[in-house]
Amino acid sequence: MRVFSLFPIYPIFRYQRILEKDISFIRSYFESVKPNERVFDEKYFENNLNFHGIRAECAKEYYFEQLNRIKDNSEYVEELEKEIRARWRNMNLKKDGNPKNFRKNEWEGVYILRGKNRKLALEKGLPVCYDKRALLATSIFKLSHWRNDVTIASYLLA
Repeated sequence: MRVFSLFPIYPIFRYQRILEKDISFIRSYFESVKPNERVFDEKYFENNLNFHGIRAECAKEYYFEQLNRIKDNSEYVEELEKEIRARWRNMNLKKDGNPKNFRKNEWEGVYILRGKNRKLALEKGLPVCYDKRALLATSIFKLSHWRNDVTIASYLLA
């Protein structure tokens, strides 16, 4: 069986958080995958599955779960911020090996939609304001994009 890779030059490893309700399904799905074996082969890309749509639905669900946890638990907010900072330091390095600057305005406050994204959100009945901590958690832990704008435009408004 030939394995299809979007990145044939090097393997990509991404650590992704899984919602509690999905753990048993994910565990059962990966039981048949051997170490160093790719999860998806060519057949998954030949049947026109909308992987982006599936990722968008997962991102939306994860964002609102994070938002609820942030609202309900101040200890979780501290834990989440520490984890975001640690992941940032490990994954966002400059050429010299030092971490890139992590601006406070990236994760603190409210992300307010403007322009075409605002118009699209209103047309779809979606929020026009997003909690930056929940948004960044979704971007980092669910999508590995590291950018709130990409998470909004390509996933939460999809």
